Amino acid sequence: IHAAEEIQPEQCVVLGADVMDGYYAPEVSLILLASADLLRERKIATTLLGFSFNATPSTSVLRGIRYVTDNFRFNLRDPISLERFERLTGRRACLTADTAFLLQPETGFPEYEELLKWKQKSQKPILAFNYHPMLLRNLSEETIDEQINRLGGMLEKILDANTWNILLIAHDFRERVGDNRCLGPLHEFLSLRFPERVFHMKAELSAAELKGVVKEVDALITARMHLGI
Repeated sequence: IHAAEEIQPEQCVVLGADVMDGYYAPEVSLILLASADLLRERKIATTLLGFSFNATPSTSVLRGIRYVTDNFRFNLRDPISLERFERLTGRRACLTADTAFLLQPETGFPEYEELLKWKQKSQKPILAFNYHPMLLRNLSEETIDEQINRLGGMLEKILDANTWNILLIAHDFRERVGDNRCLGPLHEFLSLRFPERVFHMKAELSAAELKGVVKEVDALITARMHLGI
């Protein structure tokens, strides 16, 4: 509040995204929520942008949401989250579209050209597959390796059916737990039998470039919401 009084902003936009249910850190969720509420009370135009809400939110966050001023506007970015939010908090909310829908795809980069060449050569529908290891509870090297083995077996069955080719595509590029931690070993495993039918898009692409890549595939299985968008 002291910072707001010093800066004297005309408007404040709070990025809620996937942190407002307390899954990652309840204290972060509460700080964002309290900041937005206090600024609104001081007549500063404040918007909490659309966020998702999981099935088991933090109890401290639920308590904090119930104490926010009555006219505070909550924006949820998908119908399932909206239903959960209203049922668990007793507060009304608005359904909003994610701004990622407005992003324009980019195609003028080398990896995109490589994908087009592979696509033209393959002459089969392309299934894009993405996996994010941080979705695993109790994340460890052992659990990641177990998941890689399971996913490899599933994707191998798809390739055995001789219907689809597979594009492995990363969306999160964190060093130890980015998507390529799983997708790299998956590519090595699948390439032993199907070297021409699996393509790993492992470069660290921008969101617009990823959108350009995804428009070239026929189906997508993803663990990341924005890659789905």
